[in-house]
Amino acid sequence: MATSSHWENGESFLMLGADLCEDVGTNARIKPLHLRLIFLAFSRVNSIGHAEFAPGELARALGDVDRYGEILPAKRSTVNTAIRKAIETAAILPGSGERCLILNGDVKRGRSTNYCTWHKLNTDRRRKRSTLVPHVA
Repeated sequence: MATSSHWENGESFLMLGADLCEDVGTNARIKPLHLRLIFLAFSRVNSIGHAEFAPGELARALGDVDRYGEILPAKRSTVNTAIRKAIETAAILPGSGERCLILNGDVKRGRSTNYCTWHKLNTDRRRKRSTLVPHVA
């Protein structure tokens, strides 16, 4: 689900559903790969603009599905290229990596966690994450 609205100062904003972002991010038919990566970050972003992932999770999520339905994880170099391209577009910030993508300061999730275990920010709590799996829609 996506919806747009306006702040009190008249500036517009867009709200995207985390499930929609995850669905776009894991859809193996969507190219380019850095676009999928950005949507995966949107699906996980917290209240401080960080989106954390388990080891290897981005490689699996950005992977492909073969003709038998088997998941083929993306190579590490492919994931790093997608991260670099997303940084070049300014969608995610330098300091991002396979374990945590840092979004622009204007992108955050309300009523969410305010810590990042990877960057060791406010690490007094941890959250449980779902497992991302690529698919073909």
